[in-house]
Amino acid sequence: NKRFGKIYEDQFAKYLGPARTLTQTRGKNGVPSYKSVDGKFRMDVTDKGVVIQEISGNNKVDFKKPGEISFKLPKDTYVPLMVFKALIFMALSIMPENELSNFIDTIDWINEGDRGLIGKEQSKYNMCDYSSHIVERFIAGAKPLPLSAFLLRRKAGKKVPYCIFALEFDNYGFQIIVPCIGKDAELVGHTINFPFLPLLMDTNEQLKNCKKSTAIKDWSSNKPVKGEILTMNLCYDYQVEITGRYANVADMAKQEGVKPLKPNNR
Repeated sequence: NKRFGKIYEDQFAKYLGPARTLTQTRGKNGVPSYKSVDGKFRMDVTDKGVVIQEISGNNKVDFKKPGEISFKLPKDTYVPLMVFKALIFMALSIMPENELSNFIDTIDWINEGDRGLIGKEQSKYNMCDYSSHIVERFIAGAKPLPLSAFLLRRKAGKKVPYCIFALEFDNYGFQIIVPCIGKDAELVGHTINFPFLPLLMDTNEQLKNCKKSTAIKDWSSNKPVKGEILTMNLCYDYQVEITGRYANVADMAKQEGVKPLKPNNR
């Protein structure tokens, strides 16, 4: 658990980046704040709502379209392969003990992160085929999904991967193949089907009209990804001018219970 928190959970959080604040995904200390590296943008979630501070001309937030706010926010640097390992760690953590003996190589591969291989992976295992086919789902709405995670094991005679892991929470859904070198060796030379699993966002009648998107991601790279931009749109019902409510930025921050934006004006 210490390894997961220090290495893999941090990478997964950086991959989600500002989406954790926009979708109000709670962590151990509540919904995390988002701060741009240049100090010109800050977003906090309080019990009153979302507080956004931005320097004029920064162009990370766009209110031009009526009823919609468009965000273009950079993520922190992350390593795709480490994000994949985070999901593998989650899968192993809920796996029945009698199955773990089939995943000894996978566990050793996960533990390689302790040997200083983050970002410069020199692994004795080749997991590229597994980490290059990640199904990422997103559903619009105010945190429509409860947290759920499950594993599926291959039925005898099927030409599919031995183990598949699926995760859903708030607005996100992920589906991956859990590496199992021993059990998947029989698939070498065959065309492999990667079943597309129906998740709660697909089966819940109350969510059938919500906008959904699906992307296939390649997380096999061990090179850090820097400055990736997250684009997300939020809708709102009405807009109210609050000019004159606050004496200055510091007063606004105090009344709203957030830290004031302190831009570097040099």
